[in-house]
Amino acid sequence: MNRRHWWGLGVLGLVLAAAGSSGCDRGSKVTPPPAPAATTKSEGDLAFLFIPEKAAKSLQIKTEKPRHEPVQEHAEYTGWITVPQGREVTLTAPQAGYVLKAMGQAGPLPNQKVGAGQELFRLQPVLTPVEELQMAALKRDVDSELAKAEVSRKVAGSEFKRIDDLHKQGLRGQQDVDKALEHFNHAKESLAAAQDKQKLFVGQKPVAVTAPLAGKVLMVHANPGEFVAKSAPLVTVADLTTLWVRVPIPEHEVSAVESKQAVTVTLKGHKFAAGGKSGAGLVLSATPVALVPQVDVHKHTVDLIYELVPPAPKDVSQKTPPTSGATNLPDGEHSFAAGKNPTPLPVLLVKDQMVSVRVPFGPKKNETVVPYAAVVFDNLGGTWVYLFRGEKKKDKQEFHVFERRRVELGPALGGDVVIWPPLPASALVVTRGAAALFSSEFHSAPGDLQAVDDDD
Repeated sequence: MNRRHWWGLGVLGLVLAAAGSSGCDRGSKVTPPPAPAATTKSEGDLAFLFIPEKAAKSLQIKTEKPRHEPVQEHAEYTGWITVPQGREVTLTAPQAGYVLKAMGQAGPLPNQKVGAGQELFRLQPVLTPVEELQMAALKRDVDSELAKAEVSRKVAGSEFKRIDDLHKQGLRGQQDVDKALEHFNHAKESLAAAQDKQKLFVGQKPVAVTAPLAGKVLMVHANPGEFVAKSAPLVTVADLTTLWVRVPIPEHEVSAVESKQAVTVTLKGHKFAAGGKSGAGLVLSATPVALVPQVDVHKHTVDLIYELVPPAPKDVSQKTPPTSGATNLPDGEHSFAAGKNPTPLPVLLVKDQMVSVRVPFGPKKNETVVPYAAVVFDNLGGTWVYLFRGEKKKDKQEFHVFERRRVELGPALGGDVVIWPPLPASALVVTRGAAALFSSEFHSAPGDLQAVDDDD
């Protein structure tokens, strides 16, 4: 055999040796057994939590039965303080002219109290060139009428005297005397009318601008010395002894509003809050006045009008911050009063001030109410409560069983909240320690606080 054949046999041997070695390795490898199928749990199984008795006692968990009571559903809207119709007036200039100070006064200022009929401004009229021309022509006619009336009176007086003398001499009858007297009287009346007309042209006297009602000055639109056109605004006066609250409601929710029930108005951030907590807001009460039967075509809202509760008597001797209820004072300031001995507190309520209004919706319904501390929130915003399901013994150890149940929150009632779906009256809700249970269920807890899975 030549060298080429020997080389071919060598290559074939190497190939067969490699194949034999690979086959031996494949045969010697141990195949692992298949992994068991993963076990899954439903949400109902995951909702039960088992806490050792010792750990439950250390958490000082407290349970209560839920309350079932009639609850009025509310919705919070933005409202604005406004002045009742007819209690706010903007005075305008009756004609063009210069604004002057009132007699003995420096002029009205914002927040100044004014009385009904009090003079606020004086207006010095100024005529336009056309009006001056018309006035001059009219004065010329009046002067001419006055001159004619004086001549007519003089002639009529002389004629009456002459006829009267002739009547005394028997040369004229009584009829002639009466006619002459009639002419004389007409002439006197014409002269008196002409004199009165001429008095109207004795210069342009300033016109007094007076307040039509008692109240406070909201805005001064013109200052003494300024020239204003006819119908230009001068000053705005409002009676603030009674205030309204205007609440725009979306038009699709108007049919559900209990428009005959009172509402609560909150001044958020007010430093005197219930219990003395700063920034929590001040709560007032308002009674319904009307529902405006018109839709704002741009905002698609309907206005509800409420009136703040009547004022309590002002007691300037008491200065202690109050704890409940709010009222208005007759002088336009507003105070907060409560109980048999109301304690007033100045509260600044101004026109167009923005407030929060809780408006009632629909009739009262029997709802489940729990303390707000019983509710826990997950990272997705879901809300849950824990129910105590009794005790269970396992491996010679006592466990407290809790069920985590998903709920939806309804209206807030102070420190309580309505939850849906309702709970049975016999249920025991965890009102203290719910956050610790939630943490031990989803996070690793040291020692006895570690939750135990009953399925393990």
